[in-house]
Amino acid sequence: MNKIRKCTESGIHIKTKNNLRTDAVIKFNWIEKNHEDGIWLEGNENFSIVAKNHHINNNRKAGVKASDAAQVKITNNRIFENYGQGILLADSASGYIEKNELFQNYKANIAYGG
Repeated sequence: MNKIRKCTESGIHIKTKNNLRTDAVIKFNWIEKNHEDGIWLEGNENFSIVAKNHHINNNRKAGVKASDAAQVKITNNRIFENYGQGILLADSASGYIEKNELFQNYKANIAYGG
């Protein structure tokens, strides 16, 4: 298990460019207290999977954010007490979201848009 905490920006940031595909898997981590999003997935051809992370919490923005046409799968995570949304799908992103435990996120547990 990795502990990713107190980053000055996002804890994990996966961005695609030039139509190159990514199938990153983010699994079995503890991601907390980052100054922006806990996990930020962005870009067309981004098919990342966020699964079975023990704690995604106390991040200053969203726990997990997908943007700019990312198509992500978010399953079996514990996402709580983030100052933004627990999960945010923004800017034409789409996602498959299932079996997550989401609670006490400040703005919303799951949000689409913005």
